[in-house]
Amino acid sequence: MSEVQKSYFQEMRDLGRNWGKEWTAPKAIFRADKALYMPNFYGTTLDSNKEVGSTSILHGKISLVKVYSALSGEKQIWSWFESEDHANGHRPVSGDDLYPGGGYNIVDIYIPESFIKGWISKFFNYRTRQSIPKERYGQFLYAKRLSSQLDRSIGIVNKYAGYLYLVDENCKIRWAASGISTPEEIESLKKSLRLLFAESARNKKS
Repeated sequence: MSEVQKSYFQEMRDLGRNWGKEWTAPKAIFRADKALYMPNFYGTTLDSNKEVGSTSILHGKISLVKVYSALSGEKQIWSWFESEDHANGHRPVSGDDLYPGGGYNIVDIYIPESFIKGWISKFFNYRTRQSIPKERYGQFLYAKRLSSQLDRSIGIVNKYAGYLYLVDENCKIRWAASGISTPEEIESLKKSLRLLFAESARNKKS
């Protein structure tokens, strides 16, 4: 089956037109029985050159997963957090976290645009190491690109945009967003985190 690939110019034009926002984030979490599984991205982390799958990183934990291929996408994701440092896993000093008390992981899935850019990124990964806490090295994945069909199944249609996913302990996508945040979407993320933690607590009691 032939696949039509977006050109660089079309993707950049789309990025300028909608700031990377491919859809408006939902107001609450997706039902567990209807939610899609997060695809298993394969790659290496900052603390190991051994290939791992993202499922092993996500399983058993509630996670905010950032997916991006370019700096433009990463910067869009920063808008969902209090600051760039917070997005990199440093908790705000003020305690004004997305979810009071924390308790969730922040996972980066970086998918280089090309083999060359991936090699350069890994060569200069000391810069990345300096920007995130050491305990998060195993949660930063240099990933291989998925098939376009899998990409599109979770809404990844522009490699210059950034995507944010709320993933439950069973690796199911319970909330998703793209591009630069709006105040309303920030509130929906906070609400979704609270709902997911409440659901998780109920499941553990039952």
